[in-house]
Amino acid sequence: MSEQFLTRGDGSLWPDLASVPATAEGQNAKNAVDFNTRALLVKVVPDGGSAADEATSTSFSKTVAASGTPEKLTATDYYVDQIVIVPLRTNTGLVYLGFTSGNDEQQVEVGTAVVLKAPPGKKLNPAKIYADVTVNGEGVRVILID
Repeated sequence: MSEQFLTRGDGSLWPDLASVPATAEGQNAKNAVDFNTRALLVKVVPDGGSAADEATSTSFSKTVAASGTPEKLTATDYYVDQIVIVPLRTNTGLVYLGFTSGNDEQQVEVGTAVVLKAPPGKKLNPAKIYADVTVNGEGVRVILID
């Protein structure tokens, strides 16, 4: 299963998973929104694939209240194969990602994305990742792929 459903025909990323059309670039996508959590759940089956080939994704936004005070991407433990982190397109400043609450390790600008992939046989947990911003109230879109 590839990440093709996250890209447009020209190879650029969709701004967020919610903007991917019901059928995107040769993929059959079934969308459902959980209105309690505002998460978009997407099941993607490659053309010619079967239900056994489905990948499930969940996405949510995370905003950071105060610049200089990193916050966890989520308080909920998820164990997934991939995490895609995309700065919100409305951001005017920078986003920093790190694995501790005091260490801004990776700068991420609007228009770019960070894709984390777990090694074979392992899972990633977004609750172990922190985001910080240079402008109060800005943040990221987090896409969890399992």
